Amino acid sequence: RQQRQRGADVIEPGAQIGALIEDAHMKKVLSMIEAGEKAGARRAFGAEQVMQDTGGSYISPGVFIAPDNESSLARQEIFGPVLTAIAAAMSSLISTEARSPTTPLMVS
Repeated sequence: RQQRQRGADVIEPGAQIGALIEDAHMKKVLSMIEAGEKAGARRAFGAEQVMQDTGGSYISPGVFIAPDNESSLARQEIFGPVLTAIAAAMSSLISTEARSPTTPLMVS
């Protein structure tokens, strides 16, 4: 689905993804992404600067796979179109997260 989403000025009809608030914010998000990759997170897709010709601060939606929940991408909130997933066996995840004072556990 990510491939079909259209980035544009949010006042344009049909726009699905808008720009980040300013260039400085986009640079911060991109630097957080770079640091996460250096720490072992794997980019599944996206999370790249796009539409540079518009002058806007656009980043494509992206997904990363973090090696564990200690990864910077898993721990830090990125105010941008970036999702971080942590691969784990459910039994391992429940026992580990139930003991972690910093990560909320939701099981339904």
